[in-house]
Amino acid sequence: MFYCPDDEAELSTGAYDAYQWYRSGVAIPGATAQTLTVDQSDAGWTFTVEATLDGCTDTSASVLVDAWMGLLPFLISGGDEPYQVDGTGSYFCQGDTSLLVIGGPYVLVNWTNNDVPIPNESDDTLRVTSSGAYSAIVALGVCQDVHMGVGVQVPISFTASEQAGIVQDGDLLCAQPEGLAYTWYLNGVELPDATAACIAPEAEGSYTVLVDQNGPCEIPSEPFLATGMGDRYDTHFTVYPIPAADEVSIQWSSGVPLQGSWCLLDASGRIVRQGKLTGSTTLRMEVATLAQGHYVFCATENHGNLHRLPLQVLR
Repeated sequence: MFYCPDDEAELSTGAYDAYQWYRSGVAIPGATAQTLTVDQSDAGWTFTVEATLDGCTDTSASVLVDAWMGLLPFLISGGDEPYQVDGTGSYFCQGDTSLLVIGGPYVLVNWTNNDVPIPNESDDTLRVTSSGAYSAIVALGVCQDVHMGVGVQVPISFTASEQAGIVQDGDLLCAQPEGLAYTWYLNGVELPDATAACIAPEAEGSYTVLVDQNGPCEIPSEPFLATGMGDRYDTHFTVYPIPAADEVSIQWSSGVPLQGSWCLLDASGRIVRQGKLTGSTTLRMEVATLAQGHYVFCATENHGNLHRLPLQVLR
């Protein structure tokens, strides 16, 4: 016989003159009625009854009383990795997600935060994106009217991300606030030699910076679009025709062949063409498939010199 926690059951026998109930062979004081009530506290014991009729006494076969107990419920954590775990809880950066999953043979009734049920959160997995102390109320699958708490709360904290900013100071772009180190990016590509708080942009495009402030949650700045840099264009190149419709030729006016790489940026700083400098003095580039507008040609020599000049494509 199996019972849910807090259930009661009645054991009974036929009609006789006298009765004595036994639990695992030991007479139960006062248990001399035709029926005997058992509950969860009797789980694991066997019961018999000794019945007397017309002076003859006989003992029944034994009956085992048991109750559904199940394994204790438990919580499994997953999702993004916390940057710190200690005796006070798990710490995440804002924007991360921690996952809590209920384990054991249980049906989840409700997730809780600081002992308060979370509305509409009754799935076996909880996505946590805000600070709190999380737990759950569960029910055993075969005894769903009996609710119990997991018995432990999981403290989770989220730390606000520290985002750098970029300000223009004359011809320089400067990171704010000050930090221990700086990593600059142009169109999402790291600039390996740009490690100072302020840099002189050498090409039009979208600049971002990551400032190391020795914090756990640091993210790059919003993009800063550098445009209007015509006064910094290189004069060691000639380009023709201007404007171009199908093909453009770029010639090094010094007549010295260059080795390195080149790229063509559109007005938003996005790379639309790129290639290698192969040691010639002239580069011919197809532009017939480009959208009409203004572009910037950039050439970087192997020893690091950067050259820039404007192009225009018309139809």
